[in-house]
Amino acid sequence: MVLAADRERIRALGTPVGTMVADLLKWYSHSWVTRFGTDGAPVHDVLAVAAVIRPDILQTKHVNVVVETAGEFTAGRTVCDLWGVTGREPNADVALGVDREALIELLIAGLARY
Repeated sequence: MVLAADRERIRALGTPVGTMVADLLKWYSHSWVTRFGTDGAPVHDVLAVAAVIRPDILQTKHVNVVVETAGEFTAGRTVCDLWGVTGREPNADVALGVDREALIELLIAGLARY
C-alpha cells in the first residue's frame, strides 16, 4: 500500500514523472480512503513488477490453488488451500505478505531514474 507519506516522497523527487505519479496515486487513493478508511491505496501492478525484479519482496507459500467454477457461493473464486486440508498437491506459490518498505524504496528508486 502506498501511503500519503510515500506519495509526498515521490512528489519530492521534483521531476515531472514524480509529480504525475504522486498525483495519480492521490487520485487513486481517494476512493480507498473514502470506501475503506485507509491511508493509501494498493499498487497491484507495481507489486507484480517488483516481484519479478526482487522476488524476496514477497513472502510466499507453496499451496494447492484451484478456481471454483461450480460452487454455490464461490463460482469463479480462486481457492487457496493454505492449511493442506484438501490433500491436493501444492501447485502454486501464493503471496501472503510483502515487505512494504522495500517495495516503496524500489518504486522511488525507479521513479528517480526518470
